[in-house]
Amino acid sequence: MMLHPVHVSVTTVDVKTDSGKVCVQIKLFTNDIQQVVNNFDSANLQLGTKAEQPKADELIADYLTNRLFIEINKKPVILRFVDRRMNEESVWISFEGDLADSKHGAFVIKSAIIENTILLDLYEDQSNLLIFGQGNGTEKGYMMNIGNVKQTIEL
Repeated sequence: MMLHPVHVSVTTVDVKTDSGKVCVQIKLFTNDIQQVVNNFDSANLQLGTKAEQPKADELIADYLTNRLFIEINKKPVILRFVDRRMNEESVWISFEGDLADSKHGAFVIKSAIIENTILLDLYEDQSNLLIFGQGNGTEKGYMMNIGNVKQTIEL
């Protein structure tokens, strides 16, 4: 297991205004997500090994969806687990949600609120980078941490 001195995650929230979908990808160090899930669920995930916990995806999704909240135009986005991709040191977890009241054609984003407390229960110096895509090709970046867990985005 690789130890690392920097505690950071990357969360990309991409609003697809044409389809009414919100696509979320979260990149974490593999050992961090394994440790935090083990702390809460006493599950030894052993991601990427032959002994991997059969409910690994469910346990990871449960942890993450209880620490990442997305609200678009004052309506919550319910996230569904899509998949998990791994390399030697990190894991990408993908989710998808639907925009409330989306109709065919262009959806207009007026505001977004993102609350991200991922891994803050494990590391006090955890930083969570948020990249928010507005659906028109424009992205904005935000740094979140224990002193700043909520980002309000006015568009």
